[in-house]
Amino acid sequence: MQVYGQANIDPKLLNMTENEFKSVFVVLKPKADISAVKTIKGKENKTKFVYNELLEVAEKSQSSISLFLKQNHIYFRSYYIVNAFAIKANKALIKKLAAFEEVEIIMEDGLFIMADIQKEKNSDRTVTYGLQNIKAPQVWSQGFRGQNVVIGGQDTGYKWDHEQLRDRYRGWNGTTANHHYNWHDAIDENHPMHSGNNPCGYTLSIPCDDHNHGTHTMGTMVGNITNDTIGVAPEAKWIGCRNMERGYGSLSTYVECFEWFLAPYAYGDGPEDGDPTKMPHVINNSWGCPPVEGCNALNIYMMEEAMMNLRNAGCVIVVSNGNSGGTCSTTFDPPFFLKVVFLLVPQTVQMVLPTSVAKDQLLLTIQTG
Repeated sequence: MQVYGQANIDPKLLNMTENEFKSVFVVLKPKADISAVKTIKGKENKTKFVYNELLEVAEKSQSSISLFLKQNHIYFRSYYIVNAFAIKANKALIKKLAAFEEVEIIMEDGLFIMADIQKEKNSDRTVTYGLQNIKAPQVWSQGFRGQNVVIGGQDTGYKWDHEQLRDRYRGWNGTTANHHYNWHDAIDENHPMHSGNNPCGYTLSIPCDDHNHGTHTMGTMVGNITNDTIGVAPEAKWIGCRNMERGYGSLSTYVECFEWFLAPYAYGDGPEDGDPTKMPHVINNSWGCPPVEGCNALNIYMMEEAMMNLRNAGCVIVVSNGNSGGTCSTTFDPPFFLKVVFLLVPQTVQMVLPTSVAKDQLLLTIQTG
């Protein structure tokens, strides 16, 4: 990773006016050594080890900056899945924070946007065109229907009691719902791209979908009622985290959801109260990350670090590779993380050669509509 001059401040932040405030990500130098995870047997043991190591390093290295922020009555959120803080700061505060020897770099809290929904054109609802196209029924016939698997979705939220989703929700026992450890909301305010109140509200204790995208994508994953199977893994369970405010998220909201998935905690608790035994087996997300919206190599780097820590903890990351591109080297949003599974819609992948994807990545196809 490149380290910038002038006390490790992203040059873009140096162009701020004196009275301007921006959401920034303060990244610290100390990193947990979790290489020993390779020798640990069992998913739960791996997850506990990674969680404890990351949390310990973060708590020790963040203490002086946390004290400074508290003494100056500055609101912040700290993270352990990447050793960092999220803060709203002006130029003067940014320079003060950069003076701490623990700080590696201060960057803008970049924007991420959801990938567009691709509409399903087939009216036959018994088994959708997408499922037929990826030959899901053939996999089901071999006994693989997602049983004993928990999927984590991070998106615009979820209508948890939708008829296609309710019975697959991990928090539903058939009679009542328990959202603790099964739902987290990383949205506590309007995104700058939006005005007016969010239709769901903020920091919710009960799942809600403010843009109808998360409900759609979770249906693609697990949706299943009698005579209407729309999910690829119709017997899997799901949990969810809202990382976007009406379709717009940020580095900090994405990282918060990734962190919660590593060790989910109850509503009202904090990351230090997390239970790593409740981590899902796989996490799904679809996003866009255009430079015009403030996305750059720095915040992509932080996303990669969070995802690699989850992977080392035993969780598979599956990401939609956007809804565009039809020739070699045209996939993006983002196509370049190592050891992360990317999905292309069938009509796109039929025109894209495997050589357009890095050799360390696995190319799969799935119908996203």
